[in-house]
Amino acid sequence: MCGGGCARTVLVPEGAPIRIGPNANAHVYTFRDGDWVLSANRVTVPEGWYVVPPSFVDSPDARP
Repeated sequence: MCGGGCARTVLVPEGAPIRIGPNANAHVYTFRDGDWVLSANRVTVPEGWYVVPPSFVDSPDARP
């Protein structure tokens, strides 16, 4: 039995992009001066934006 607050997480396959839903907040990486830098604070990610696995990006520099 699951008490209040339980959630089920389903991971998508590596080759499948996902789309951001409403009210998404997360730490994000930005590419600055040739390096990936993690944000100090959470940022709001706009609904409808896509998230893709690193394999969707051609450059090896795209991986954090």
